[in-house]
Amino acid sequence: MENNLEDHVLAIKHLAQKYSWINIDKVGIFGHSAGGYDTGRAMLGYPDFYKVGVASSADHDFRMEKAWWPEMYQGWPIDETYEKVSNITNAKNLKGKLLLIHGSIDPTVVPQHSMTLLQEAVKQKVQIDFFTYPMLEHNVRGVDRLHLVEKMLKYIVEDFNGLNHYTWVVTAYLLTSTASTPLYGKISDLYGRRPVFQFAIITFLIGSFLAGASQNMTQLIFTRALQGVGAG
Repeated sequence: MENNLEDHVLAIKHLAQKYSWINIDKVGIFGHSAGGYDTGRAMLGYPDFYKVGVASSADHDFRMEKAWWPEMYQGWPIDETYEKVSNITNAKNLKGKLLLIHGSIDPTVVPQHSMTLLQEAVKQKVQIDFFTYPMLEHNVRGVDRLHLVEKMLKYIVEDFNGLNHYTWVVTAYLLTSTASTPLYGKISDLYGRRPVFQFAIITFLIGSFLAGASQNMTQLIFTRALQGVGAG
């Protein structure tokens, strides 16, 4: 696991050379569970490259993990590599902003992972942010999931001074989806539900594809508005 993100860093650098709209100085990362470990690893193993990260329900130290999972990657028995790749061991390396998120009763990746990393950060005089979901287990669903995604996006975007753009990305979608909902109802009465439903699906899919292909924030805002038309 020590060098598991080298290909990510190389890929991002390659894409930045190819596409001028990719800012190599503003790289953020988010992950949940094992992806949360990768987020911590990115921030602590490549602190000059990754500037901000959000690690959710992360297994920061494989020595605290359930049996069988770490052994698939680190082997058995436990040796010095377990400590070497631990996010807790590398807490002192943090340079950017890192937010830890954990469910308070997570039985899969116990909260002690995040707590121990926080404890080490205090020892090393490193600032790490923390948020917990009360009475939440490992998988995040429903309202909690929406809250998590919003918190993650705001944390990363705000650090890059892009909160105004982020607001419009969300607002454009909400405005068009809200406005199109009553229109779809009226048009369905005139032409039937099936063609209207098909139009909405196609519009949403086109908007999603174009949003993924957007090369700047203006394009992303307009394509998100198109998605909203389909989602209504």
